Amino acid sequence: MKKIVFITGEKSGENIIFPIIEKLLHIHEDITFYGVFSKRVINKELFKDRLFLIEERKKLNVMGFIEVLLKAIDIYKVYNKIINAIYEINPDLLILVDFPDFNLKIAKAIKKKNKNIKILYFVSPQIWAWRFSRIDIIKKYVDFLLCIWPFEEEIYKNNGYYNVKYIGNPIAFNTYQKLKELEKIEKHQKRVITFFPGSRVQEVNRILPDFMKIIERIDKTEKIDVFYISKVKEIPTKIYLNILDNCLKEEKIKGKIEIVEKEPIYLMYISDFLFLKSGSNNIEALILEKPFIVFYKTSYLNYIIAKIMINKELKYISPVNIATNKSLVPEFIQNYDLDKVLETYFYLNKSRENFIFLFKELKKELLKKNYIEESIMQIEEMLYNKGSKNVKV
Repeated sequence: MKKIVFITGEKSGENIIFPIIEKLLHIHEDITFYGVFSKRVINKELFKDRLFLIEERKKLNVMGFIEVLLKAIDIYKVYNKIINAIYEINPDLLILVDFPDFNLKIAKAIKKKNKNIKILYFVSPQIWAWRFSRIDIIKKYVDFLLCIWPFEEEIYKNNGYYNVKYIGNPIAFNTYQKLKELEKIEKHQKRVITFFPGSRVQEVNRILPDFMKIIERIDKTEKIDVFYISKVKEIPTKIYLNILDNCLKEEKIKGKIEIVEKEPIYLMYISDFLFLKSGSNNIEALILEKPFIVFYKTSYLNYIIAKIMINKELKYISPVNIATNKSLVPEFIQNYDLDKVLETYFYLNKSRENFIFLFKELKKELLKKNYIEESIMQIEEMLYNKGSKNVKV
């Protein structure tokens, strides 16, 4: 039997790797998986006796420099547990999915102990944004790297790392597949705006109060039938409700707001406009061709640290803008002016067709490759010693 260990630190990583795992389990009867992921995905019959949990990823779900420091001891215990499990399993392949601050440490520790364990890294660390020096760790400890942005492969090869390839964008691919199903749904006639304040408590606490002010202002100017707040399962409803109650006094407006725990892509699809925290959901909105505005807000200390560490040449925070090196979507960062936000919203609403037209070229590029097929080819090459076509000799 071939043994593969994989590590995901976030839900987005699970969404990338599990379609690949399912396909591999169908194709190859001789593969067993061990991983760091959430228990919710283990119930399928396909996974029975072929997928085993090392640790739940929720124990790693911490955001921000300060928050990581506060939970450093707990994270270190989980790190040691995972390292020991990998030594004991002695896998034929270790797959690390995104989550670079943790996963690059795993790669280094494993290679120092056992150079024979092959390491495949999914989703390049954003070395082009900050801490470019991480490329040295990748060169030394990662056997092969799979990139999800077209420009990344060239960056690595220009800097002496050739075991890399662009596989297409998983978020774009998965969204496009779901879009085919969503198009069968009959759309309602309501005017809907949906707000996505983030997937962590810290993000919701900082961004949602601003979203409440935006809702209040829009409601006074336009006839909107419902304002959805996208809720994530891991965050208690009372956190959202407390913010809503503290920020809004008029019961009439509260009656138009619904805190909804549904698939984000579905909420995007039925919405007329989106307010998004910067992140992977920006790509989902692009594929669905929905007009949106992007927000980023963290603690003052985290913001100062980020300003110091991030590449000064990086102009944008939204992956849509970074990928094109253009300001395709409006961004509002940290101490933004809500009047300017509203002005931008009203302008985009009037020119939404022109705004969406700008998405076409990037959408086409991101959907050019099937990331699942590309990934499986690389895994098979590494697992069955077929060699790699992308290695410079």
